[in-house]
Amino acid sequence: MTPVPPEVTVPPTTIAMTDVSLAARRLQAATPSRQAARTIGAADAAVAVSLAAIAAYCVWLGTGLAGHIPLLLDVKSDDVWFEADVMRVFANMTDRFSDHFRSQVHPLFSLCAYGLFKLFAAMPGISKLTAVRLTIASSAAMWVCAFFSLLRVLGCRRLDTVVFSMVAATSASAFFWTTIPETYLFSSLTIVLVLLVTAYAQRRPIPAWLDVGVAAAALSMLVTNWMFALISLAARHRLRVAIQLAANAFVVVVLLWAVQKFFFPSAHFFLGDHEKWPHVKALTVPPIFFLDTMVMPDFISIPNDHDWLWTKLSVQGVLSWRLTWAGPIALAAWSVLLFAGAWAMTALKGLGTFRLVLASSIACQLALHAFYGNESFLYALNWLPLLVTVAALSSLTRLRWVGLTAACIFVLSAGFHNFKALDLALHALIVKAS
Repeated sequence: MTPVPPEVTVPPTTIAMTDVSLAARRLQAATPSRQAARTIGAADAAVAVSLAAIAAYCVWLGTGLAGHIPLLLDVKSDDVWFEADVMRVFANMTDRFSDHFRSQVHPLFSLCAYGLFKLFAAMPGISKLTAVRLTIASSAAMWVCAFFSLLRVLGCRRLDTVVFSMVAATSASAFFWTTIPETYLFSSLTIVLVLLVTAYAQRRPIPAWLDVGVAAAALSMLVTNWMFALISLAARHRLRVAIQLAANAFVVVVLLWAVQKFFFPSAHFFLGDHEKWPHVKALTVPPIFFLDTMVMPDFISIPNDHDWLWTKLSVQGVLSWRLTWAGPIALAAWSVLLFAGAWAMTALKGLGTFRLVLASSIACQLALHAFYGNESFLYALNWLPLLVTVAALSSLTRLRWVGLTAACIFVLSAGFHNFKALDLALHALIVKAS
């Protein structure tokens, strides 16, 4: 008979150590940002502040180009700048007793924007227009800081984070919507905060007060932005807990709205009647959503609602990007980034909850704006952070250098193209006013 080999006995402590080691390796593979998160510190703060200062300075310069803001305050300029309500938003930012009826869709914008405006207006020698420009510039600085933090928390290297922050900063939506008074820069900032909290929750538990605060912030700037917070809460909590946190956030916004109503008598409650949703053909929205947000197409002029108003600038239904020679290059670079990011969304072995929230948010925004808004480009800042975050995820995969190369090409080509497009749009505005 063949002798039976003696059974090898492994000490229990060895088994336990092996199990712990295996669990640690699995946890590290599931959360690629954990190791990178340990390196976040003073250097990141210095880089973020530097980027914010550059962004604020550029936006300050942009808001003063060609004296376009005073032109857009003309009564004949209604809806001219891609349907932006510049005159109304400027009044809401600077005058407590202007008509704040749009608080029905931007519940606490007046309270926040007016408060920030008064902070700058209180400085000696600061005019109303200068204070508004400073308000926009400071909001852009906060946006860049929040977005930089988001990418670092996700695990992107510092260099990669800087590059993709520049991708966002040189996008068409950044050029066209941070150079005028509008609500959507504030709205976009709250979306970035929701994504930041969602990413951070992949690493450690989030206190309830922070979840409630961020959800309230999202609702406070735009009622439809609450979808981002609701998706994040539902993905990270049991249904009962998510509902409780959302209800608490709603109560916070209602209480702050009551404070706002005291200071702004014309404010409307955000559960009141809303305007009818203008129907937009769904086929015209995806190009604006995925392409025009980043690279400005060949805008056109279309008739306004009344003959005495100036004609409106529009990109709805436009499918060409040839304002400059750099437009097709920027479009090709962004297409590479978009495909690399889409591949990363499915190939990554971690950040599962975050990727689910990100994909769901994109789908919901796309569905919403397939039916809402005459000029979809007006809302581009709402999905800009979603798209650039998708592209940045490519830096966490083996396509990192492909993504970085495409991103650098995009920053150079889109920066030139979108600035030139902005200059052409401002020239068109001056022609209308003359």
